[in-house]
Amino acid sequence: MAVPGEIAAGRRRREILANAALSNHPLFSSIPPDVLERLVKTQRLTNRLYRKVIDEFGAIPPANRLVEAFLLTSENEIKETAKILGVTLSLPSLRTHLTRSDIDALGRNFHKSSMKKILTYANITVEVPIRNYNDLEECFAHMEADGWVMMEIWARHNRIDPRWRIRPGATENSGIASIPGSQAITLVNQAMLDLVDREAEV
Repeated sequence: MAVPGEIAAGRRRREILANAALSNHPLFSSIPPDVLERLVKTQRLTNRLYRKVIDEFGAIPPANRLVEAFLLTSENEIKETAKILGVTLSLPSLRTHLTRSDIDALGRNFHKSSMKKILTYANITVEVPIRNYNDLEECFAHMEADGWVMMEIWARHNRIDPRWRIRPGATENSGIASIPGSQAITLVNQAMLDLVDREAEV
């Protein structure tokens, strides 16, 4: 009979697998997403699947709340976080104050809570040499990929393989030419901390 600690560990592994970018794994890349989803939810297969993924992606650093947020946040929310980070990075490069039309454009693309994060994170950014976006609408076309690039830098800094969460092709449309690693790490740290705090409030 499983003890409570084993049950909790099994549940955590299933949650990690449910959110992992398993299409990065050579054994799972050709399996349809709906089939993978069912496999991950099969309790008796959890440990076996988890070991296979660990063998390919590497172990997860222990006792790191921000890494836990990176691994356990839902797919929709981690994508939203990537978009928030991408827009935040671009705002200083526009060299202008936000106009009413800019605010309206943000409102069409983000919920109020996301807009609040963008404006907060923008206070800790500096201008970086990225693609010359003429306006926010052009920036929106690249924002998610830009955010994934930042999370990739952050993940490597935290000694976790980005393939755990960053799906194939996610960074291909990035407009970033280069970015200081320290800035990417600072911004993603704040984004992950906000995800941790939000989870604690639920």
